[in-house]
Amino acid sequence: MNQSANFPCIKRYREGLRDLIERPADFFLTANYNQPNVSVVRGRYKLQHLHACMDRAMLGKRWQMRPCGERIFFIAVPEIANGKLHHHIVLRVPKWDDKAHFRAEIPRLFAKKIAPGGSLDVQALTGEHGQRRVAEYPTKAALIGEFVISSEFIGQSFQARGDASA
Repeated sequence: MNQSANFPCIKRYREGLRDLIERPADFFLTANYNQPNVSVVRGRYKLQHLHACMDRAMLGKRWQMRPCGERIFFIAVPEIANGKLHHHIVLRVPKWDDKAHFRAEIPRLFAKKIAPGGSLDVQALTGEHGQRRVAEYPTKAALIGEFVISSEFIGQSFQARGDASA
């Protein structure tokens, strides 16, 4: 791989990691779509939809008007196992009082709106073990250049690509 051609990608990734180091992540998610036809490109649209659903669920109708610092931030790394795409996601929620509500609500939204038949595993990141986990999975992304940072979606209106289950 020509690393000089991938430099902007690596720089953007490092900035995202630096942001997670300065303000630690709260959750580690594994998004399983359980659909063999979900490509990396289609997975990006699913992440954009998930980001919009999470912000709406936690911030209400006018979530798009909120500044970046009040919205969810994540880095997602795609992985393919048994021919099916899934994402590992390191996620930070804003200073909400009700993180338990987030942990309970988001898997339900995922199964209903993003990937019927899929699952979203949500694990709280606590202590040194949790922060070490932040470094393990996303480090793979820096090597292969495939990752999604939620801030890519800020300022873009979400438009579903095909039906929600594709």
